[in-house]
Amino acid sequence: MVDDIVGQKAITTTMGEFRNIAILALAAAAALIPCVYFAGLLSGYLVQSIVLDLRNRLNAHILRLPLRFFHRNRSGDMLSRVTNDVQLSERSVTFVFEDLFKHPIYMIGALYVAFSATWRLSLILIVLLPLVVIPLTRLGIKIRKKRTRSLETLSNVTDHMVQTYSGIKVIKAFHTHEEEMRKFETQNLSFFRKMMSVIRKKLLGVCIVTFFNAFAVALFVIIGGYMAVQNLLTVGELGSFIVALAFVKSPMKDLTRAYTGFQESMSGFERVFNMLDIPEEAPDDPAAVEITSVDAGIEYRDVTFAYDTNPVLSDVGFRAAAGETIAVVGRSGAGKSTLLDLLCRFYDDYRGEILVNGVELRMIKRKSLLRETAVVAQETFLFNSSILDNIRYGKPGATVDEVVEAAKTANIHAFIETLDNGYETNVGERGVRLSGGQRQRIAIARAILKKPKILILDEATSSLDTESERLVQGAINNLLSGGTSGPARITFVIAHRLSTVKNADRIVVLDNGRIVESGRHDELLASPTGTYHLLYNELQ
Repeated sequence: MVDDIVGQKAITTTMGEFRNIAILALAAAAALIPCVYFAGLLSGYLVQSIVLDLRNRLNAHILRLPLRFFHRNRSGDMLSRVTNDVQLSERSVTFVFEDLFKHPIYMIGALYVAFSATWRLSLILIVLLPLVVIPLTRLGIKIRKKRTRSLETLSNVTDHMVQTYSGIKVIKAFHTHEEEMRKFETQNLSFFRKMMSVIRKKLLGVCIVTFFNAFAVALFVIIGGYMAVQNLLTVGELGSFIVALAFVKSPMKDLTRAYTGFQESMSGFERVFNMLDIPEEAPDDPAAVEITSVDAGIEYRDVTFAYDTNPVLSDVGFRAAAGETIAVVGRSGAGKSTLLDLLCRFYDDYRGEILVNGVELRMIKRKSLLRETAVVAQETFLFNSSILDNIRYGKPGATVDEVVEAAKTANIHAFIETLDNGYETNVGERGVRLSGGQRQRIAIARAILKKPKILILDEATSSLDTESERLVQGAINNLLSGGTSGPARITFVIAHRLSTVKNADRIVVLDNGRIVESGRHDELLASPTGTYHLLYNELQ
């Protein structure tokens, strides 16, 4: 047709035929629109489904990681991976479902037209393609590395925000908000610079393709013009090839943008899968059993444990009988909390044995063990929900009456009744709307409601006033040491305030990870040179 026009031959097509072509084009567009819509909808659904599943898997995996992992890593980094990294990885999924198929098909179609016009020039084009493909490939690798570094910086920014907002009371108390703003701005500027480096690399890829396209057009005009002069191809064939070359340029640019974007987003995928590769908590042994009581007691046999290379416990051994209350005392860093962390299976890499009901702890199913265990920690954590939900967190099916009874035992019911919304009162993030003592008593009520066989009170009364401490301690001892309340339980109490452990059945005294004394309060106090006696005098 081009040759016909160039050769000034008459066009025999009538206006009616042109009108029919226009109608067919409109009909094709009308049919194509819903296809494009539903194809895009399907593609979007597939992409978002994969991202949804990836984020769910990552969050579930993090929750199943060992406690030791959380001691070594920053919460801001984990948050950044679940949000920023997963969001960035969406681009690589989009590339697979959309760009990977669309742009290459356009290029193949354009190359087909070019080969149809002149195979000689098309072969030259194929030979020249590596000149743009090779540098783009290398550029993509650099983009991925630079984007990974920017994500690491972004995780630092996120972590700084988490720490700042969590510690806002301290920041305001010390009036250090300007210093914190400067720290944030410094980290944010570092992220900005790294992102600008990524953007420059991506634009370099576009420039390479743009230059290649311009160079290719100029080259083929010269070569094609020479071949036309030599009658090796017609002017129409050359024109068709140049038009086809123009069609190659557009998808090549789009594919370049998609490829550099894909490499950028793959850095997010890498960080996500690096997290997924971290081993989860060791699964239960296939022969592991469940426990329903602690009638046979709990026994530590020559237990030794270290955090990495730092020894914490050494050859610890003692026995707690059913119904007993065991107090664990010692100076800070003596290993008190770690001793009972092992009982919760927070760490399984100890030497020696811990027997519960005559069964080695690691041979008990973790879910079964923790179902029968309740912990009230020194640092009370409450969820941003109602008081009712917080108390029955360990027993979601508990009735309101059961919750109220637990609250009364923990000496918090009267306070709750003074609130406008009562048990439906939202406590705020981490219980910020309550005092320290109120938070602690809600945590104690949560443990009481669970009616555990093993109760661990880690400095649980440290935030209570004297009167509340007396009432709560008496109620806990009466309810959870056995008696009329049901099956016997074993209670472990960790306390710096020795007045809270006087009535314990036995006191275990730790010093530098070893048990140095064991006995009742009066017995230990009778030894004037003993560690317990010295501690008692120091704390009076």
